[in-house]
Amino acid sequence: AVTVDSRTKPGMAVANEQMTGHAADQTSQAKIVSQQWDYIVVQDNQGNFAGSSGSVPSWCVNANTTLYGQIKANDSCTRIVYFAGWGPAGGTSGSDNTVSCINRIHNNSIVLNNAVADEIVSPIGKAWITSMSQLPGENLYSSDNQHPSMEGVYLTAATILTTIFKTDLTNVNYSGG
Repeated sequence: AVTVDSRTKPGMAVANEQMTGHAADQTSQAKIVSQQWDYIVVQDNQGNFAGSSGSVPSWCVNANTTLYGQIKANDSCTRIVYFAGWGPAGGTSGSDNTVSCINRIHNNSIVLNNAVADEIVSPIGKAWITSMSQLPGENLYSSDNQHPSMEGVYLTAATILTTIFKTDLTNVNYSGG
């Protein structure tokens, strides 16, 4: 049996100046200590990782280090899966593009993982790049060109599932919903 729980508040990050981030959020903390988890997927604000390749803001690393410590204090065997997602369609500036932005996010997620601990990075953005290349008719973005469409949500979930369970999902029949 698989038990899944989440704390997904719009705009929430691990550290957040506009609202309490996961590292200090009481609901997130209660979920962490509610049981011994095999895996916890940590999705930070992908904008924190879209800057220069090889550079993650120190406040972001500090908040993720705090969250890591909280998760490991509950169960030292819990594996953290860092969400290396996508960036906005077109990238973050006029001279950027989608693929280079996603590659920076992926690389900086690895930088964070190496700075905090040797855990797992789920290559969600890399899966998006592959999908955009191999299936250009599928739009992974919603109308705001930042958030995922249903296809983007499915690909993201499939990538996380594959990361954790090491299973091939190519023959899964899914019709949306």
